Amino acid sequence: MTCYPDISTYLNWRYAVRQFSDKKVSRQCLAQLLTMTGLSASSYGLQPYKIIVIEDPALKKELVAHSCGQEKVSTNSHLLIFAADMSDIRTMIQHYFSVFSHVSTIPAPKMKVMEENMRDALTVMTAEQQFHWASQQVNIALGTFLVSAASLGVDSCPVGGIDTKAYDDVLKLGEQHLKTVLACPIGYRHRNDQSADAVKVRKPLSELVLNITS
Repeated sequence: MTCYPDISTYLNWRYAVRQFSDKKVSRQCLAQLLTMTGLSASSYGLQPYKIIVIEDPALKKELVAHSCGQEKVSTNSHLLIFAADMSDIRTMIQHYFSVFSHVSTIPAPKMKVMEENMRDALTVMTAEQQFHWASQQVNIALGTFLVSAASLGVDSCPVGGIDTKAYDDVLKLGEQHLKTVLACPIGYRHRNDQSADAVKVRKPLSELVLNITS
């Protein structure tokens, strides 16, 4: 039996950082973190979202006003924005299979059926449904991102209480067929961040898990 590393140490170590230090996340570490996040589970493997990396202090500062005044949106190493991809789904599927066909040994006729089935399932969505679907994939990727960051010793704090429309306007995301879902600053915890010592409160499994038996 294969034994995999116990990641509970990382999960207990991480918390929602309130105050970041001035220490920067290296380009190498950031690239590794994004690569790990790219391996996240995703509906049909399509990954209908973009991760926008912001390092410019002035731009981050501008976004604080649209983040309920949360200064951690500005005072961090990098600010990452997870945005839903609202581009044409047919094009998205076509691009996926153009890549898939070069790395897969699946026979062309079977792959064509797969593409048609995917198209039939997804192209019936309205714009609102597409955003909901893409946002669900963002949240799956965020979970991978948070655990991956912790495994690299990088702190994070997902921020959902933001004016997403204002973020779209400031970052001109509409021009790229993107819509903000959430933000997540990363960096390294400040030694004075009192939240670092807070007790992690979670439900016991007896309250969290519901077993349904026949």
